[in-house]
Amino acid sequence: MITYLATVHKDNHSDYGVQFYDFPGCISAGETIEEAKKMATEALKGHISFMLADGKFPPLAPSKPF
Repeated sequence: MITYLATVHKDNHSDYGVQFYDFPGCISAGETIEEAKKMATEALKGHISFMLADGKFPPLAPSKPF
């Protein structure tokens, strides 16, 4: 199993947002940090499924943090 890096952010009066370094455009959100993590996992699975359906492959080596 490959682990990809994600950024979790939260502004005042908003949900927790999640985005992935290696998958531009793959974003998710949740009212709680737990929900945001769960939704992010589902978003990433869906994103990778669509990539594979288009004949593209996800990175095998995730990016390193800055």
